[in-house]
Amino acid sequence: MDAPERTESPTVTGTNVEGDHNGDIYQIFKPDEPETAKSSLVEGPVPEDRITQAAEAFCFPERFADAAAILRKRHLVVLAGHSSGRTHSGIRLLIDLNLESLHHLNPTRPPKDLLTRQATTTGYLWANHDATGWSPEDCERTLDQLSERLRSQHSYLVLTFLGKPELGNVTKYVAELAAPPTAAVVQAHLTARGISDGRRAELLSEIDLETVSPVHRGPRHAAEVARLLAAVEAGEHSLADVKATLTSRADEDIQAWFEEHPDVSSRALAITVSLLEECPYYDIASAANKLEKVLANPENEEIWPYQPPDLLERSRSDRLNSVHAHVVRNASGSNIALGPVKFSRPGWGPRLLSFVWTEFERVRPVIQEWLCTLTKELLSESPAQRRALTRFGTTLASAAEPNPMQWVLPWLGPDKPVHSQTMAATVLGALCANPGYIQQIKDVLRHWSKPNAPACYRHAVAIACGVEFGKAHPEFAMTQLGRLTKNCDESLRYLIPRAVQALLAEPNNRSLVLSTAAVWLLTGGAQAQAMAYQCAIKALFVAGAEKPLTERDKPAVRLVGSALLTSRKYRPLMMRWLANQGALATISASEAAKSRYLLHTLLTGDSDFVRRFGYDLRKYLDAHRDNSRGLARQLDLIVKEI
Repeated sequence: MDAPERTESPTVTGTNVEGDHNGDIYQIFKPDEPETAKSSLVEGPVPEDRITQAAEAFCFPERFADAAAILRKRHLVVLAGHSSGRTHSGIRLLIDLNLESLHHLNPTRPPKDLLTRQATTTGYLWANHDATGWSPEDCERTLDQLSERLRSQHSYLVLTFLGKPELGNVTKYVAELAAPPTAAVVQAHLTARGISDGRRAELLSEIDLETVSPVHRGPRHAAEVARLLAAVEAGEHSLADVKATLTSRADEDIQAWFEEHPDVSSRALAITVSLLEECPYYDIASAANKLEKVLANPENEEIWPYQPPDLLERSRSDRLNSVHAHVVRNASGSNIALGPVKFSRPGWGPRLLSFVWTEFERVRPVIQEWLCTLTKELLSESPAQRRALTRFGTTLASAAEPNPMQWVLPWLGPDKPVHSQTMAATVLGALCANPGYIQQIKDVLRHWSKPNAPACYRHAVAIACGVEFGKAHPEFAMTQLGRLTKNCDESLRYLIPRAVQALLAEPNNRSLVLSTAAVWLLTGGAQAQAMAYQCAIKALFVAGAEKPLTERDKPAVRLVGSALLTSRKYRPLMMRWLANQGALATISASEAAKSRYLLHTLLTGDSDFVRRFGYDLRKYLDAHRDNSRGLARQLDLIVKEI
């Protein structure tokens, strides 16, 4: 194989990679506009679990067939019908079209922005779109333009509006859905969970769906009813506790519990379990003891006037039962002294915590300070810490705090410990459970990611991009991580790759993350290139172990491979990795499968790239015959296959 002409690196102008049907892996489109101006049009791929749920646990609403017909004909459909499961139906409509990718669009962006986006065979879900910029006069013209644009790109759009805007005469695009019966939706979800027909009928016969509280009615919440019934089947909750949850009205049962338990000890334990549920009992007991002292006397953190406690007053079981909790037993039935603690009644923890936050305003700063001390001494950098802070942030989100940042900023500052940055970032991510906070959180993180921002704020951005918030908004997260590579300190050199690896854990994010890593390799500074190399290698050789890379990832894989092999610095490192993988392939079937997939993908891409890659492979094999036999065997098999 002759050595090809060495050409300049591919021109990279953005972070969105789209593979066309001719094998061209360098087709990269510009972002819709600079990220510093406003949020990206595309918030990210539709999560894999939402796609799976829509594919396997779906109950067709009335007039779903009409919506499908409009979408196929016009490439655009507006779903109407409040509380009819429009978002879930929209995902199913797009799944049935067998498109290459499904993306969420930012509901705050104007419709004209989609007219400039360059993408093919893509499905878009524009859920709860803000119709402020729409007027009845130009609505039909705008939808006609969108329809024509989507048709030319072989793409499709499902649009749902927030509220009921005046859209003029656009009936040809509108499908009015009607919610399916709640029982049918519950049955569909139970079926998807593998519960037999007979057992489904038994479970449903125990619940009168007409008497459940309004919060548990409608398609959106029927999945939660099914989850609770499946938990009964699995022995996680009793049927009585599930019934109590489903029939509860507002916070009447929570309020009644507080009236029945006025003692600080019980209330402190209940709040502690609400935040630390699933932690070992002795950790919870220790944390509850600290909170009890603070609540009894916030100034001195001790019970005053001093009253000697009765140490044998109540047993552990009595204390836990008083807050509707218990220690989880193992399969043999024996009680584990250090086992995790869980609430017996489903949903009790979040509801109790929300009640405390809204009804007892004076206790808020006490809980915040206690949580900070607790994570430092007991839970620092642990899954339990992330769960506790996520619950805290979700509580703030459900309470719709007018200024949620006042509960985050006290944890940040040059004089604060490192663990407080993780706390602030985790709470920020959880705040996005309230859609009204998302834009504010993005603006804050964008401001904090500036090169001249204090290090503690930049660290918090890197951590926030690696939690659920970043996974839900991967384009935004990767843009901010790219900005953080400038003026990068030692901590960021660790935090940025960790965040990228977390984003790669979501299969639908992989193409975006890999293509962005290629952008960093080709156009970034030294720090960005070093971190991009580290992330790319792990993605190609390590991250695919549990959830292997798929066909739709191939364009991005080829783009990363091209970026690595174009670089004089990283080309020999890439070849060495390939050789190491070839050696592992001789002793491990899983490693052999990963190595074959990667080599096959790289050798079936763009012809110019394949020539360059083949030339580099030949040179490396000739120079390293002793340690590249495994790679040579893999190549022999793949070339014969091709």
